Amino acid sequence: MKGDGIHINIGKCQLKIADKPKELKKVINNLVKLTGLKKLGNGDVQVGSNYLPGVSVVQIIETSHISIHGFTINNCYDITIVSCDRFDVKKVLTYIKKTFKPTKLVFQTFKVDTLYKVTK
Repeated sequence: MKGDGIHINIGKCQLKIADKPKELKKVINNLVKLTGLKKLGNGDVQVGSNYLPGVSVVQIIETSHISIHGFTINNCYDITIVSCDRFDVKKVLTYIKKTFKPTKLVFQTFKVDTLYKVTK
């Protein structure tokens, strides 16, 4: 099965929600809808330590996962989507730029090629 992955690192964002789990979960829910992927469960939220404050949210999807790690120190975010299904990477980048309004953005896309065939 062929799929897509993207890892995005953004910094100095106008949207400051790195310490707001509910807001980060909204972003993940929007990414799920935007990509057409299917969410499983309600996701996991963890608060960072005192020396590295922020919030991490991981949402399992039917074909892998979506994660966001927000760091309050410099208002930067690390976003990853991995799926055994295809999704529109350009739509994801457009959404991230529009939502977070970062002054710095670096991303890497990759293909996901499973060793097995997943049947629906």
